[in-house]
Amino acid sequence: MHSKLFSLLALSTSAAVTSAHPSLIRRVVTELNQAATEEAHQRDDTATRAFSSVTITTGNGKCLFVDELSGDFRANLLPIQVKDCDGSAGEKWDVITAGKHNDQPGTMLIVSALTQGCYNFDPRRAAGDQVNIFSCGGRADGGGAVTNSQLFDFPTVTAGPLTLEPRNQPGTCLTAAGARLDQAPCNANDPNQLFTFGGAAAGGDTDADPAPVDPAPEDPATEDPATEDPALEDPSNTADIPEPVQTEAPIVTADPLPVMNATATLITPTDGFATIPAPDTTDVADVDPTATADPVVTDAPDNTDIEEPIATATAAPTRGAGVGNGGNGGRRCRGGRRGGRRGCRARGQAARGGRRVSHH
Repeated sequence: MHSKLFSLLALSTSAAVTSAHPSLIRRVVTELNQAATEEAHQRDDTATRAFSSVTITTGNGKCLFVDELSGDFRANLLPIQVKDCDGSAGEKWDVITAGKHNDQPGTMLIVSALTQGCYNFDPRRAAGDQVNIFSCGGRADGGGAVTNSQLFDFPTVTAGPLTLEPRNQPGTCLTAAGARLDQAPCNANDPNQLFTFGGAAAGGDTDADPAPVDPAPEDPATEDPATEDPALEDPSNTADIPEPVQTEAPIVTADPLPVMNATATLITPTDGFATIPAPDTTDVADVDPTATADPVVTDAPDNTDIEEPIATATAAPTRGAGVGNGGNGGRRCRGGRRGGRRGCRARGQAARGGRRVSHH
């Protein structure tokens, strides 16, 4: 008797708690299989996120949230619940417009920042349990690519309010009329079908992020400060830069020819292209490049040192004229005996005088 009474009291108490807190959904598992969960829900770091880790509020200001232990052992089939905002991790969502699991322009994925699972609408499930969190791509183990049951129309990036209409069921919109998200025919005038990204959470914090966030990761090689040289970044940092070594310029003469003793040919108008020995050059290393050298004055060349190609050319005609004239004179002396002798002696003296002149 007493046992029946206690059973009735327990049932009535449970019903009272459920009616007082309709948003509380019983947990299905006590813990997750961590390896299976990580395989099923992998974050897409290459995705384009219109919003990152923001709240989604309903028309009456409540928050959508997820409990990772309210589904199966790898956090699939989690109901999307509605409750007062408290800033918990289950209230944070990413909005992805392009990535591994979204290749359709003008659409979006809504991903739990806590579990990395996606909003999914499956009309094959029982009524009231058709809107859940499931592995992005549509396969329970995370091996799926893209499924239209997880894509919602999103032609313009906006924080809302906006409706959530899945691509696999046109004319059907998500609604927050009860303790969890469900589906209903689209009605733009129904506040339960309007949602806003980045609403105020508990404590007055705002998670709105109007600009696209989370771009593709940058090359870590360009961000590694160890690869930068501080001396190159600071133009005033010259303390460790050595001064250039000053060296004395070598003394270069006006004529950089090898030093040697040689003879030079001096050509003057009166020397008849004579060749005379040039003075010995001095050591280049002892020459002062700034000093002005005195002009070199040489004595007129001695006639004895000059070859005489002209003497043989001019002497021959002079002798020939003297001998020839003398001979002619000799033949003319044959005329008179006394007059001829006097004429011959005079011509002989003249001939001898001509020969003396030719030797000078």
